[in-house]
Amino acid sequence: MANYPRALARALRLLGHALSGIATVLWRFPSLSAAQRHQRVQAWAAALLIKAGIRLEVVGQPVSQGPALLVANHISWLDIPVMHAARFCRFISKDDVRSWPLIGRLASAADTLYISRTSRRDAQRMVQTMADSLQQGDVLAVFPEGTTSDGLGLLPFHSNLLQAAVQADVAVQPVALRFVAADGSTSTAPSYVGDTALLTSIWRTLCADQLVARLHYGPPQKSQGRDRRVWAQDLHAEVNRLRLPVSMSLSSTPALRQAAQTDAQALRAILWATYETTWKPEVTAAKHAQICEQDKPAAYVQSRGDLFWLAECDGVVAAMVDWEDDFIHALHVLPSFQGRGLGQALLQHAEAAMRAVGHAKARLETDTFNQAAIGFYERHGYQCEATYPDEEWESGLTTVLMTKAL
Repeated sequence: MANYPRALARALRLLGHALSGIATVLWRFPSLSAAQRHQRVQAWAAALLIKAGIRLEVVGQPVSQGPALLVANHISWLDIPVMHAARFCRFISKDDVRSWPLIGRLASAADTLYISRTSRRDAQRMVQTMADSLQQGDVLAVFPEGTTSDGLGLLPFHSNLLQAAVQADVAVQPVALRFVAADGSTSTAPSYVGDTALLTSIWRTLCADQLVARLHYGPPQKSQGRDRRVWAQDLHAEVNRLRLPVSMSLSSTPALRQAAQTDAQALRAILWATYETTWKPEVTAAKHAQICEQDKPAAYVQSRGDLFWLAECDGVVAAMVDWEDDFIHALHVLPSFQGRGLGQALLQHAEAAMRAVGHAKARLETDTFNQAAIGFYERHGYQCEATYPDEEWESGLTTVLMTKAL
């Protein structure tokens, strides 16, 4: 049963907080630097959540600095304060928000960029404005669904505004937003969809008990030669994956199976994600550009993808292994699924297959800089046997050969 006195008290605190924000914008913002204004916006948003009885939970790591474009699903009027509370960013919003009482003034104070969704010409203008802003080092945020959903599903992503990231050659970070009820299920209390009135959504939110706003940040990714439409589809799949309840991913038993042709896109995403977080910081800019131009992960999947074995958690392809004879070519786990035993399960599966055909030793290669991988393999009985320059990928890195008696 809703606690109406508590909800009313929250409503009064929320109104006071909004008026206080307006006063700050009118009297303090003119004398503050941009960085100081951004800090005030983030602190104000975090305080709003507390006054509304909402706990913020962040999974993953938002980008530390720009330029970057955040791409998130859209559920509620509350989405923007939730994302601001975790990390300040400049939102792209529909033009009529500017005229909303209180909210419009606060949105403008947060350096929101406005777009007329009914004008194709204005969309072209916004792409250029966004590209210019990104080139100046800003962190922008868009909701590519174009409207709100109830939070239980995910609408298709529009790709138009992604062109700004392609044009500016900057990374996009996928972000999944989910509201969680006291029993751990997805809450639709804050949803602002269809014919729902804004005040109705606000009141439902204030009546909710122990509501959690969960933001799940995925690894940033660049277009890697994808056009905006293909990239939008890949980002849609990644945001949908990030929306999975964390507890579900942690507790479920992974299913191991051989890859199929329909897994190609997911396998390519795994390879690019692990490249971005592990190898990209170590290679030269010229080598990175070459890898992107040749789309080596896609070529690898095309040549050997049907031989991969993968680990699947709740319908998400989260890890892969590729071996031939006694040699393990690759073992990769999506960064957001690391530490959950998927790599171990796939490694043991490959080793069992090698033993079954009579191999007495397993071999694999990693890089000397990758101490996390070396430590993982050492914990599973592998020993460093030799080092030599990386000739296969010509990365300029040093390869280490590791072996294990089976």
